[in-house]
Amino acid sequence: MKVAIIGSGPLAIEMALYLDREQTSVVLFMKEQLGGSIRKMASLYPELELDCATSEWGRELLGDVGPVSTMGEYWNNYLKPLSEHKAMNGIVRLGEVLRVHKRFLGAHEKVDKRLSDLFRVVFTTNPSENIIAQVKENPETFEKMGEDFIESLKESIEFFEDFDLVVDCRGIINNPMPMGPGGSWAINEKNLKEFISYGLEGLKAVGEKDNEVIIVGSGKTSALFMLTLKNWLAEKASRRIYLVTDEQKAFSKLLEDSQLNLDLKEMLGENQNKFDKDSEVFQQKINKWKDLEDYVRAKVPRPMEPEKQIEVFEGCNVTSVDKLLDKDKIFITFERPEFRGEGLIKTLGTDRVLVSTGYKIDTSIFEGMNMDFDHSKKIGSAVHSEPGLYTLGPVTHKRYGVKTGLSQIKELSENMFSFFTWKGE
Repeated sequence: MKVAIIGSGPLAIEMALYLDREQTSVVLFMKEQLGGSIRKMASLYPELELDCATSEWGRELLGDVGPVSTMGEYWNNYLKPLSEHKAMNGIVRLGEVLRVHKRFLGAHEKVDKRLSDLFRVVFTTNPSENIIAQVKENPETFEKMGEDFIESLKESIEFFEDFDLVVDCRGIINNPMPMGPGGSWAINEKNLKEFISYGLEGLKAVGEKDNEVIIVGSGKTSALFMLTLKNWLAEKASRRIYLVTDEQKAFSKLLEDSQLNLDLKEMLGENQNKFDKDSEVFQQKINKWKDLEDYVRAKVPRPMEPEKQIEVFEGCNVTSVDKLLDKDKIFITFERPEFRGEGLIKTLGTDRVLVSTGYKIDTSIFEGMNMDFDHSKKIGSAVHSEPGLYTLGPVTHKRYGVKTGLSQIKELSENMFSFFTWKGE
């Protein structure tokens, strides 16, 4: 039995190691470094509490792994050593999967046994990296070739490999939604994407030259944005964060007693306290300024009214994005309908937009398969209508964690093994 696993996160790693332990031929296709979003988040917010779990086969390989209650502990004590274990040698294939289809069968072609036709996994790799490595290993060989020929080898080309079964473990974190109403595109959003970062990529998007940032959404990723920008905000009094969310109470879905929520409340509380103190000082200054004689007041500038460094707009949707030719900023227009409270239409200029309006399942690589793409009807391990095709990970928009995925690996594997008979049986 030969199985292709697509993904680079914890479930992809765990699934690959479990099947390998069961003496199954496995290839793990990974677009990025092993660890996926866990690797990124552990480097940026290691203290983030994590409702996670380790597998029995993972512990067999590593022995005593220590605590795994935070993102940093889970990555450093468990997932990183697991991804670097010698058991992963020969399993991992660096490459982006472009599409998966049957070698010959059409989506609705009727045959008694669709598994009689293998799955074809089409993927691409980074040819430049391969060529550079080969040049270093065989400099004399490449000296005989012309530069034009070597450059032609760097062109991206498609490869394929055939498998009995395929397991999609990509999850949803790498497929964030746009910032318009209902997860759709706001007007002009696609045309100005160089100013906009989506999902976890936004955690490193803000630079020293940026002074104003708009965050769209108020889930866990948005909270991470806020906390990651805490030091950036404190460096200059002129810096601003504006948060726009369609929730009528921002961050209402965060667990009340989670460390993430407590840290966020502390940050927002500090911002409010600073604004209150600045407002008191401003009131004193404005009163003194008003008490001045008219001829003196005309020569003394009016005190500047303080602004909040963090301002939250609740019950609002971003409707359009605009760029003026003579401005380096982009302008975000958002609106609050009256059924969510007091109506509002506002436009803000900003250097950078960080979008975290949620994530969605990407099924585009499976087009042409005999597969029901209505994931809202799926439960458990997502055994699809195409025999031999599986999803391990979120199959609806509900919350889904690593612990849930681990509990489904054996169930999914039993279904996979039911198609085959071991040698000698």
